[in-house]
Amino acid sequence: MSEEKKEGGRTQFSMSLPRLDVRIRPPQVEPPDPVSAAEEARRRPRPPERCFFWTEYPESGFPSRVNHSTAVARNGKDGKCYVYSIGGFHASDEEKERRAKAENDPSPFNTGPIDIHCMDVETRKWAKVDVIRRTKNKDIPIRGGVPPRRYGHACVGYKDKIFMYGGRNDDDGSFRVMECFDVTRSMWLKIHATAEGCALPRSRDGHACTVKGNIMYLHGGFDTGSLVFTGDLYAFDMDSHIWTLLPPNGDRCPERDFHTATHVERKVIVFGGRSDIIAPDFSNQDIFDTAFYEYLLDELRWVKVAKPDGYQPHARRSHCAVRCGVHKILFFGGYNGGNKRHFNDVFIYDSLNRLTTEIIPFGIPPSPRRRCGYCITNNELILCGGTSPTERVYDGKKHLILHDHSDTFVLSLLPTLQQLCMMVVKELHLSTAGLPIHIRQELQNI
Repeated sequence: MSEEKKEGGRTQFSMSLPRLDVRIRPPQVEPPDPVSAAEEARRRPRPPERCFFWTEYPESGFPSRVNHSTAVARNGKDGKCYVYSIGGFHASDEEKERRAKAENDPSPFNTGPIDIHCMDVETRKWAKVDVIRRTKNKDIPIRGGVPPRRYGHACVGYKDKIFMYGGRNDDDGSFRVMECFDVTRSMWLKIHATAEGCALPRSRDGHACTVKGNIMYLHGGFDTGSLVFTGDLYAFDMDSHIWTLLPPNGDRCPERDFHTATHVERKVIVFGGRSDIIAPDFSNQDIFDTAFYEYLLDELRWVKVAKPDGYQPHARRSHCAVRCGVHKILFFGGYNGGNKRHFNDVFIYDSLNRLTTEIIPFGIPPSPRRRCGYCITNNELILCGGTSPTERVYDGKKHLILHDHSDTFVLSLLPTLQQLCMMVVKELHLSTAGLPIHIRQELQNI
């Protein structure tokens, strides 16, 4: 609206303008790409996670043992799952000292019946298994004896059976027969394995096995007879007892031994191990690889993951690996022959995101070691035995020898409320005087 006024012969106009509510908007910024943001967060270095829980059981009754194989199977008598350790060998520190002093004393690991030890998952106690060698029931396909003892073999559990392949001893060399132990009837069964469209696997030790359902996957190893490394991947049907050779398409996975192969979500993932600069031939010039190799079972081809994101683990052999989720594998320990280093680190490889994460569990970890038995059950990693370097003095000098362990460790991946409370008691140095005696004993083991 305008108003007209006359003043001094001049006409003036005044206008009242409406009040405007002016707000200044910030400049428009494109929102970040959610995929790029997620990728950046995934690649950002992460601090070591501290959510797992170590417990040691030094008086579990496990015998000193190295290069044995461990599997979980369900006993049909009581329906409970037990941990079984099969084979391996042991030499005392004094015997190893004697061998180190003698230049021409190989002290061979001779043949003889293989032994089996069983751990009750609830009590953490081991006991030797008495094996039935003969039965009056002629319908049971009993083996008629016990397989020869060995080391460097591989076992998997399936229902109430344990299937064992390969391994070696100094009398018989490497083995190529599939063996089967029935844990319910405590006897070795005779099975007749055949191959479909391929030859039977060759003899080997230091190979790796993993299981999914009724299929056992076998990869790699070393044939002491022909002195060659192997890199083949077989599938064995534990119901029909038929071997199938899977085609080696895609990226090359070099031949190796003392590695791990783990099944996760339609993949068999190989990590670590020892190879040779002229592999598959043997020249005693070891090489160690830090890459992960994924065999895609739906596409029947290898994919090499040269350097996953996150934590970069050292190259190693004779380590442990177990599946700990749909896409994840947990690793522990091992040994690198190049720099003579033993490990006791824990890390997880996420095959979906190809990301590796270091884990620092609560509690006192096992000493750095290699060649221990391992398996996972009820979200707990079971470790038993293995070997570590230790100093001994003889001839007036310090010498490093390998000490074989008789301990058992449990790594809880989902700690209980009791374990979480014990973490607080230990970290805050709280008094344990009023706690039950079994709790105080548990606190001594962590």
